[in-house]
Amino acid sequence: MEIKATCTFDLKSIKALAHLSMFKKANPKKSIILWTVIYAVLIAVIALELILIGYDFLLVVLLCVSAFLILYRLYMFFLVPLIRYKNLGIVKGAVNEYIFTDDLLTVKTTGKEYNSEGAFRYIVFLRVWETSEYLFIYPNKRQAYLVDKSSVSDCELELIREKLTSVDNIKYIRCNY
Repeated sequence: MEIKATCTFDLKSIKALAHLSMFKKANPKKSIILWTVIYAVLIAVIALELILIGYDFLLVVLLCVSAFLILYRLYMFFLVPLIRYKNLGIVKGAVNEYIFTDDLLTVKTTGKEYNSEGAFRYIVFLRVWETSEYLFIYPNKRQAYLVDKSSVSDCELELIREKLTSVDNIKYIRCNY
């Protein structure tokens, strides 16, 4: 088996990685809408109580905390991926080329200022997260290799899944988004 796949370090892929790290299995778009609506309703109820009851310090604090939580979630959803992308430095725009073989995953990174190559046995990977657009292959808790699923055929993707799920120590998780 030799399957080639690629992924570019662009804003779309970094956004997918950031959303995966924040929301895990939950659909990021649905989650941000749900929590924004919940906090907005909470703010409306608190504001109504303040109007009807009058000033209450605890309600004002709760109102401020709810407003902060909405802003924080929106910041995490929209701005954190942009910040992560801008902080990529010399890796920004680089292309990772992956070659999946029977016992090794070879990764070759090619960019304007940065080039590297490495080969890994499948046993070194801890977990794999799969979304509708990407595979995120984690060799440790802080690093992931992003594989763009559109760069391989469905048949090849199924072979990659079979290979990664056959390794004992890899936790394979499929997300519904």
